[in-house]
Order: sequence, then C-alpha cells, then structure tokens
Amino acid sequence: MSPRLFPFVPLLLLALVLFGLLPVAAQAELEVVTRHAYFDIDGDDAKQLRRAMRRECTRRNTSDGCWGHTDWKVKWRYDYRRKNGQCAVTHVRVSARITYSLPRWPDAETAPPELRAKWERMLDVLTLHEANHGGHAITAAERIEREFLDLPPAEDCDALKETLDIIGKHHIREAGKMDDAYDERTDGGKTEGLSLR
Repeated sequence: MSPRLFPFVPLLLLALVLFGLLPVAAQAELEVVTRHAYFDIDGDDAKQLRRAMRRECTRRNTSDGCWGHTDWKVKWRYDYRRKNGQCAVTHVRVSARITYSLPRWPDAETAPPELRAKWERMLDVLTLHEANHGGHAITAAERIEREFLDLPPAEDCDALKETLDIIGKHHIREAGKMDDAYDERTDGGKTEGLSLR
C-alpha cells in the first residue's frame, strides 16, 4: 500500500461500518454484584448455636432448616438493530445480583477457644458452600452473555427477541437445577464438612 494512502484507511473503514458494509461485533457488559447480609445468633454451646442458625435463617429465607442461604437474580437487556433485511444484537448487558445470608455470632470472641475454633471452621465451610451457589448465578450470566453474542441475525426482530428470552430463561432454570443438585450431592454442605458438634 502506498504510504500516501495510509492516512485514508481509517476513514475508509469508518465509512464501511457506517454504511453497513462491514459488520461490527456486538458489545457486551457483564456485571456481578454481591452483598452479604448477616443475621445474629446467640448460644453458649454448639447445640444452641445450631438451633439459633436454623431458626434465624429459616425466618429470613424460604429454605427450611438452613444455616445460611444464597439468593440470586440474573437479568439481561439487549439492543438490536435491523440492517440489510436482518435483525442483529448490537449490545448485551447481563447482571448477576447475589446476596449471601450468613450467621454472625457476636459472642464468638469471648467464647471458649474450642467452641470458637469449631464455629470458625463451620463458618468457613458454610461461606464456601454459599459462594458455590453464587457461582451458579455467575455461570448462568456468562452463558447468557456468550449465547446472546453468538446468536446469528434473524429476519424478524420479534423472533430474535423471543429467542433471546428463551435462551436467558433456559440458563436461569439450569442454574436453579445446579443449585438443587449441588445441595443434594453435598447433603446441604455436610459432605463438604459443614458441621458444628
């Protein structure tokens, strides 16, 4: 290419994009927002702490007999444009909002060392278990984003929107199944060492 033509290459590319002769890749944004919500419990021994966790966690969540809980919501938005007789995704925004509800024992610092050590081990395992539930939401969000971006243009914009929503809802259901299977496989965390005895 002649050095004299080089300054005009960016202008040529811009013109091709503006006139729809050169495709532009869809843009994506993935947002993960996490929040920790703590519920206070009290007790002087492991049995009282277990009972308090079940009572307070169940009172705040839909899970019966839980010690901790993860709530998540995955949402998506997209922009599309009709060009050359086809409708294509131009921008995707997917968000995963995750809330971890975990117990907090205010008296842990003054508790007997053996009970405090058991509490800390249990809380570490519980925190990891709940983080794995949150990971299912993040996986769903990533899959939704990837499939939205990989979706070929459609002739009809309404059909494109319907397909996008089907994809999104499918991954939400799959993440819910992953949560259920994970709890079943780990017996709610017990096979991972979730215990306070």
